Amino acid sequence: MRLLHTLPILTALLPTLAGIGDAPALGREAQPPLRGVKLILAIDARSNLAGLRQMSAGLSTMEVVMRMCGIPAESIKIDPDDVTPESMLNAVRATRVDADEALLFYYVGHGATDRRYGHFLSPRGGQRKDLLRSRLRDEVLRKRAGLSIILTDCCSSSGTANYKVAGAPQFLEEFVEFMKDLFLRSRGLVDITAATYDPSSETGEYGWFHPASGGIFTSAMERSIFLNTGVNRRLLDTDGDGQVGWAEIFPLIVRDTERGFADYKRDVAAGRVRLTPDEATELARQQTQRPQAFSLGDVEQPRPVGRRGEFGAWIADNYGFGIVIVAVAPGSPASRIESLNGRATGGSGEFIPGDTIFEANGRRISNVSDFLSTLADVGPGGRLAVSGYDASTSWQTTYRAEVILR
Repeated sequence: MRLLHTLPILTALLPTLAGIGDAPALGREAQPPLRGVKLILAIDARSNLAGLRQMSAGLSTMEVVMRMCGIPAESIKIDPDDVTPESMLNAVRATRVDADEALLFYYVGHGATDRRYGHFLSPRGGQRKDLLRSRLRDEVLRKRAGLSIILTDCCSSSGTANYKVAGAPQFLEEFVEFMKDLFLRSRGLVDITAATYDPSSETGEYGWFHPASGGIFTSAMERSIFLNTGVNRRLLDTDGDGQVGWAEIFPLIVRDTERGFADYKRDVAAGRVRLTPDEATELARQQTQRPQAFSLGDVEQPRPVGRRGEFGAWIADNYGFGIVIVAVAPGSPASRIESLNGRATGGSGEFIPGDTIFEANGRRISNVSDFLSTLADVGPGGRLAVSGYDASTSWQTTYRAEVILR
């Protein structure tokens, strides 16, 4: 990976980097920078993907590069031979992170998109249980870090989830501030995966791996962020707030991933990369590989619904497959269901954490915005009829409920 070849150059310039200090941001900072970054690396060695050894060595240098930029960083590496849903969730739980720190989770392995559950990670090629992305996100958000980042180099193709649980010094100065913009000054949730899934056609792209460099997405991340030592922050700062946010760097990640995919196709056509017949067929069908951003920071999720047509629950997006109930406010309409059909436990009662909603008053709900729009149309005192998957049966059955908003 190019990061390995560039590291000695950056290391030689370490004294220069150390002397830069905290240069002022391009504009006035709305809040102080975070203290540092905790990195959790989950590279599934048993996935049998190409270039994993080189990729693992390259990703290990992220901590070094951050420290060279004056960003305190600490990495936690999950055993590559034991990457499972349990080990990934346990690593997040065991990592101590404060509100003035950033938490970055990086996964390399198999993944897919289930039309019911949404995107999921499939360590060990699905031989064991899969990990829903929404479950991982919830665990990451529970840490209450100042900035939460989830990056996954895996496919977004259709599948069925088995769910149970060397620049000039002035450029280097720009690079240091650019890194701090992304990892210390950003806030909210950053959630990106390597390939896109289209819910309307229920099809998704594969995330491809080159035997010489590993994941195309991770290579693009290196070029766009960790090797972007000639960065011009003023050009990237499209909203003029004085710093570069994840929404501003994401188009570069997309561009470099699509270029990497085109290069990969050329290598396959030239015989430099060998594929199985099935892989060759899938590659021929796929036009590009475009990363999908579920969230690009400065968004706090989950969030409560608005005052108008109050529902009384904290809700979060389910990656294009409706919304998820995260918590229910006592005494709210969500805690007093007027009628309930299909719940495995039977009877009336309340919504429970994990319930999904994919339809409200006959309207398809794809995300939180769709649901809030429906609530606004109904208004206080109106009746809201919703359908979704029942959390008490691990989303195996559907329910229908009606509530009166207030």
